[in-house]
Amino acid sequence: MNASMGNLFHYGMAMILCLAGFHGIFFYGSLAKKTAAWCGFQMGLILFLIQLTPSGAPLPLVLAIEVGVMTLTVTALLGIFCLKLHRRYKTLQVDEIVRRASK
Repeated sequence: MNASMGNLFHYGMAMILCLAGFHGIFFYGSLAKKTAAWCGFQMGLILFLIQLTPSGAPLPLVLAIEVGVMTLTVTALLGIFCLKLHRRYKTLQVDEIVRRASK
């Protein structure tokens, strides 16, 4: 195998962030934790895209910037959504919100 430790480290970090974020999105019970997990997943994706960028190819860098901007935008919207839910239900636990909303 002809892989350097630097490549394994950088791609491994991106993979760990993506897998941890993907796991958190589906298995955390708190909307705040789901939002943080989603940000981790996106940061892993950005790190992966930056690692693909050779010095002369701007496309993956542009994709990484686009993903970063979209991450910030969606995170802000999710934050506003979480604040509204927290004000209304006084919790961010999904099961509590569902129980109260179904009454």
